[in-house]
Amino acid sequence: MRAGDRLKAQMMLRDRLAEDPNDADVLTVLAQIAAEDRRIEEATVLLRRAADADTAPDRRVALIDHLQRNSFPALALRELEGLPAAVRERFDVAAIEAKTLSLLGMHQQQIGVYERMLREKPDKPGIWMNLANVLKTVGRTDEAVRALKRSTKLKPTLGQAYWTR
Repeated sequence: MRAGDRLKAQMMLRDRLAEDPNDADVLTVLAQIAAEDRRIEEATVLLRRAADADTAPDRRVALIDHLQRNSFPALALRELEGLPAAVRERFDVAAIEAKTLSLLGMHQQQIGVYERMLREKPDKPGIWMNLANVLKTVGRTDEAVRALKRSTKLKPTLGQAYWTR
């Protein structure tokens, strides 16, 4: 891959996979290649196999992120719900969950996730802006304005927050 020969890299990876069909690292790299080539279903299958072969939470999170980014939010949410609580509370995983909930129109739950994230890191202007957008969506305009003001106070150059108003 580093030499730029994707075809040869894929052949080598598939040879390695023939030796060990449960090599999660190989499955993950093949999934990345498939996703880059817009072979989304193949990438999904490979990432699921990697997550099954290696039960480390980050393998499952990679699958969830892939599902969420490629328009499978219901599947992503089901996988999220199966994560251990400690993993689900991680900031990066919470961000994936918030986006997934948004895609599913589950705005009240999304607000809860953003509030939890802000308790952990109240100095993140982007999270305040995202919270403002969802508050506006559910008709909580006054709270949305306060959240936007908080985001611009933390980062006066956050242009998106100004356009949101």
